[in-house]
Amino acid sequence: MAYHKNLNLRYDVTLPIRDGPVRFGVLDKNGLSSNAWGVYVESSGDIYLVCRDHMKETKVSLHQSGKQHFGFPSESGLETAEGGRFWDEWSEPQFQKGSKVVPSYSLLFPSWALGLTKAVRDANPKVWNKNQVFVEAAESPEATIVSLVITDSDAEFAFKTNGEVQSFPLAVLPVRADRKLWVIARQGPEGNMKELAAHGILGINADRVAKLRDVPSGHV
Repeated sequence: MAYHKNLNLRYDVTLPIRDGPVRFGVLDKNGLSSNAWGVYVESSGDIYLVCRDHMKETKVSLHQSGKQHFGFPSESGLETAEGGRFWDEWSEPQFQKGSKVVPSYSLLFPSWALGLTKAVRDANPKVWNKNQVFVEAAESPEATIVSLVITDSDAEFAFKTNGEVQSFPLAVLPVRADRKLWVIARQGPEGNMKELAAHGILGINADRVAKLRDVPSGHV
């Protein structure tokens, strides 16, 4: 597993990025990529994961209050069957040193869902010229996983290798006085993602959808 810096950037990138926002995509060996994604932390300590191009309405919010949710802005027209804009809500996982780390949220990028060509990216320089790094795509049945993990400010992770890099931190960002955010890229099983995608956008059951606008299928 590796990463590639964006040569169009006007400044150098050193990982992990320690001053947000973080802008990334996943790229396979044939030059096909995911959509452009971004992570940023507001001065309040709230964290946002957003799609920067074809699915701009997509947003994951990790609030300092501990409330976390996935949803769309009310003006997007993407609502649940109950009329709400949050499609999923949960509480921030509790971090305990020495125990297994539970991400607040993970994005799964299976190789078969990478569909943006270089020509498509070049046609949108406002977005892609700001992309800082491409994560090298894993090959099926493995998938590329980008996880957001909130820890104590003094926590450190050891990223082990077994002949090749298995995971690495894209970014480590301060969230508030006693907390920080890790954005970690790794490989893992894609599981039944293809089956879920066949039955609903991003694995969400279609019967929960009240209204849908045009969302490119097959893209992550």
